[in-house]
Amino acid sequence: MLVHGQENEPTLKELLQQWQTLDGKISAKEAELKSAASASSEKPETPPSDTQDRDKLKTEYTNLLTQAEALITRLETQAKSQMAANPNDSEATRTLLGIMLNDAQFGRDVRVLKLGDSLIGQGINPQYFVMASRSERLSIPARELFDELLLRQAEAEQNDLPRVRFSTTQGEIIIELYENEAPDTVGNFISLVESGFYTDRLFHRVIDGFMAQGGGFKLQGGVQVDGEGPGYAIPCECNSPEKRLHFTNCISMAHAGTNTGGAQFFLTLSRTDMLDGRHTCFGRILEGMDVLAAIKKTHISTPQEEQPIDGVEKDKIIKAEVLRKRDHEYKPNKIEAEKSTNGQ
Repeated sequence: MLVHGQENEPTLKELLQQWQTLDGKISAKEAELKSAASASSEKPETPPSDTQDRDKLKTEYTNLLTQAEALITRLETQAKSQMAANPNDSEATRTLLGIMLNDAQFGRDVRVLKLGDSLIGQGINPQYFVMASRSERLSIPARELFDELLLRQAEAEQNDLPRVRFSTTQGEIIIELYENEAPDTVGNFISLVESGFYTDRLFHRVIDGFMAQGGGFKLQGGVQVDGEGPGYAIPCECNSPEKRLHFTNCISMAHAGTNTGGAQFFLTLSRTDMLDGRHTCFGRILEGMDVLAAIKKTHISTPQEEQPIDGVEKDKIIKAEVLRKRDHEYKPNKIEAEKSTNGQ
């Protein structure tokens, strides 16, 4: 019996039927918009009535998209609930995968990877990710998200990648390191963390929507000074077919040119695929994405130039510590002095 004032929440099957109907309406409205735009382009002058009709169509289309976002949220919640009750529920798994495919096509890497990590934690069959990565409806960058999830699933099963914790002025960030694909970079990074190198190092260059760079500078008497690099450089590991890609919330090596990196790194605030093959992505944030987002922005960047923001009290790493590592020595693979710079 229903309690007065309450209604039963629709089942996942019912929500999927609602989605099918709504998706049809969206497709029909898209066709109307294209038809109206095509008709307008054929007229030398557009009558006010036509402009009003197009504006009305755009408003209706926007409203349908808003309804779609709300329905997707309900679908995700209901599918997760069913999977919690039955991890082998194929209907719920396919629903969540469908949501991920949609997000992937629109470049929402944070949402795709977050949901994918959740499914990995529930023991999803990796073949679902394999099928998604081969989907012809997806662009190459979208497929790369599912390739990344396959790697993460294998890493979760192995469960032995090194982890580091940054205690910053905004809170704690825990990073898992890609030792399998970037052993030299990880070896160098672990050795620097264990030596205390990153204590009190500033996030000296933070650009909204791009990245937070740190590991190089310190404050001395309230003035930013070069904290000096480690005194050597390490090789880049960004050109192999196995290289990891720069999704949001990853850590990568900064450098002044090929094989000149040493200590400076950056944490990505967005998918920065233009850096793939140019910088070594060597880990990802497991916890503390909100902390990274809160680190104060220090620079404004436009297509023409990059300018510092005056009066910003820069955040810093208070302490860095290794939480776990594999049972072997971690040390830098130093490049010959005459072939390198002093490392950033």
